[in-house]
Amino acid sequence: MSEVTVVKHSPDGRPPYRYTARLMESPPGWVVVQATWPLHQVNSGPVSFKPGDVLDEYFSLERYYNAFAIHRADGTFGGWYCNVTCPTRFEDGEIHWYDLYLDVLVAPDGSVHIADEDELAASGLERDNPELHATIIRAKDELLRMIAERSYPFSTID
Repeated sequence: MSEVTVVKHSPDGRPPYRYTARLMESPPGWVVVQATWPLHQVNSGPVSFKPGDVLDEYFSLERYYNAFAIHRADGTFGGWYCNVTCPTRFEDGEIHWYDLYLDVLVAPDGSVHIADEDELAASGLERDNPELHATIIRAKDELLRMIAERSYPFSTID
């Protein structure tokens, strides 16, 4: 397996966040990597990232989302953290993805939560770019459907 660099771009233009991951076998239309969470604990409602967590990260090359399966250092499942994004670009050993405000979280107990709706509302996109705003809402709805149906990548965790 080869190493790649994952580059997260924020909607507000903050400098990108970069980290190294291992490229995994990926089905058509997806890039799958595995990374270890290198930072301090981050709590996002019912889902958290803890130092040493192993993340299986599924980046769609065609759709407006990605999904991170979180596994604790002891092997227990920590939930899903899904980002609404632009379709991922993968070139020259770098995965680039652009955060588009909304997140869909799936707690270890299976409950589903939407995060950052307030940030999307405050962004002014509904007024300034209604087409992009509608795309973001459709992507969130598609993620919710995929989670409910246990479609790929949500079929990968028992």
